Amino acid sequence: LSFLFVLTLCGRMEITMRGRYKEYLTICRNKYIDLDIIPEFKQAKGHRHKRYRTTRKVQKLYNERARKRVVTQLINHNFTENDIFSTLTYSDEHLPENEKQAKRDRENFIRRLRRFCKANNLPELKYIVCTERSERTGRLHHHIIINGSGILFEHICELWGKGNINDIKPLHFDEHNGAEGLAHYFLKQPLKGSNAYSCSRNLKQPEHRTYTDRLRKRELADIVRYNDITALLRLYPENEYQIIEYQKAYNEVNGYYYFHLKIIKLTQKRKTALRSGMKPLRSRKY
Repeated sequence: LSFLFVLTLCGRMEITMRGRYKEYLTICRNKYIDLDIIPEFKQAKGHRHKRYRTTRKVQKLYNERARKRVVTQLINHNFTENDIFSTLTYSDEHLPENEKQAKRDRENFIRRLRRFCKANNLPELKYIVCTERSERTGRLHHHIIINGSGILFEHICELWGKGNINDIKPLHFDEHNGAEGLAHYFLKQPLKGSNAYSCSRNLKQPEHRTYTDRLRKRELADIVRYNDITALLRLYPENEYQIIEYQKAYNEVNGYYYFHLKIIKLTQKRKTALRSGMKPLRSRKY
């Protein structure tokens, strides 16, 4: 869910309010949690009004945010520090004539990599790949994340065969945000008019949960009024979870607030550090 999109749509729908809130959780690797808290709606009786269409600018912004969020969750849920990020570039003699040729090169490389893993009894290939055009030089290149069990640098260079391999390195997961920074870099300038990224079908989807009526409207109003998250600690206690940051937005049409929170589940090591009085690695944003 996206604040911008939800607010835009809900502001124009004919609805009746139940006065209840829903929690939508996306859980990655049982560690990184995205939580959206939005009011529950019930369609009003009567004739349907004309469908509202968001502006092109609003829709584009929503698509970009949703895409980065989905890719972040896929990386957090399917990859670890043992996996590899690299950038595939072209030499002058192999430079593709157009974007269509670049995508064909990308697909052929994935096929060769998959055959290599199968022939050498390596784990099944998992990947996420994105093709970009450099703003500075205009040259096409590919960013790719693959599971790195048994795949070496020289293997990737030989299988690519179209130019250099840049930035090949293990994945880095931030203590609080996981792969969010990597996903934003990964999708900073995707090609227009096509899918921004491609991924293998064997990637697992994050776990999704929905809860209703666990948070009362008055509790959420206190969060806004006093800038205090005490109500949330009832559901996500500090000895088990750490709320990294939260964002809120207000819809003037229906009079309800919308919340998005980033939460991490504490490891035993982190619990011990917090009990000993160690300061958080990064200040919370309230």
